[in-house]
Amino acid sequence: MIPFKKIKTVILDVAYAFEKQEGMEEATDLIWNLLDRDYQVFLVSSNQNHNLSKENFSHPRLTIQTEMPQNPDNLPVDSPLMLPQALWVTDHPPTQKWLMAEQKYLVHKNEISENLLTQRVVHLSELAWLLDPSLYSMAHVLDCIRDKLEKPPGKSLIVAIGGPPKSFYERFGLGLKDYLESQEISLVETVDMAHFLKTVDEVMESPPESGPWHHGEIRDWLLETILKPAGSGDKILIENGPPLFSSELETLFPFFLAPGSVLILYGEMVFQKEIQPLIDISVLVECSDTEITRRLYEFSEGIHFEPKFTTAYQETSGKIYNKYLLENQVAAKVDVRLDSSLLGVFVLKDE
Repeated sequence: MIPFKKIKTVILDVAYAFEKQEGMEEATDLIWNLLDRDYQVFLVSSNQNHNLSKENFSHPRLTIQTEMPQNPDNLPVDSPLMLPQALWVTDHPPTQKWLMAEQKYLVHKNEISENLLTQRVVHLSELAWLLDPSLYSMAHVLDCIRDKLEKPPGKSLIVAIGGPPKSFYERFGLGLKDYLESQEISLVETVDMAHFLKTVDEVMESPPESGPWHHGEIRDWLLETILKPAGSGDKILIENGPPLFSSELETLFPFFLAPGSVLILYGEMVFQKEIQPLIDISVLVECSDTEITRRLYEFSEGIHFEPKFTTAYQETSGKIYNKYLLENQVAAKVDVRLDSSLLGVFVLKDE
């Protein structure tokens, strides 16, 4: 089986793409998808009538080969096309034969005799999915969930996901819900903790003594009405919120949680001391200060900006977030760490 998680370089034979417009669009989508995810991409064509030098693609991680290697055996050993973590995508029979003989990774659309180092896809969008690091991050969390669901049975599982501003932790939380449901874990609910906890920006605007919760009553209601009963395996059905703060929680209701469900909590500063004992799996989404700054100030990707902007973040909201991490000992207690520094991708960090 191809270890898609380890692939870093993709060699794409685009000969088929010239056959019809939808093929070209499919290849173009895949190319930009891979480049956005930090892959090194090489474009080749097994059709000698194609002149790739005329293509207007331009990217630091994109290399256009003017011609398909006619004799791959002559490629230098240190050629990027020969790297152990390189994946070839081609329907060219002679090249396929050579790749299989050399035990190289091969993805193809035509029908050939497959082995453990080859895989067929019907559409290139399938390959984009297979090469998505977020998929493996979600699969890792799923493994943790399945292990925990077995003991004790019937208890609802609480998964908490948090991260700094602009780390897109909420995107991972909602994507995880969809992924779990696609893997036959049907009882999944989510709670946006912004209903209960302040964001970093809100903490900056509040008196220091006010704490991270919007107010104590809403904290107590969450703990006693949802989180503790969920951890005990109780069935929870709440049709309307408490009158005291019903307007703040109106999008949460009606709320139903069956025993044995997975409850996903997501929020910037979700790992508070009151919640930590009730969390079964904690997922920390991290992001470099430079990338957070780029997103906060909406600088275009690849555009250089002065370090003073990053310093400004580190001395304001970044300082508050790091203080929260230290006070709640988040780094020492987290189960899964992800890096979202690449836009739209959640990479599982080495344990």
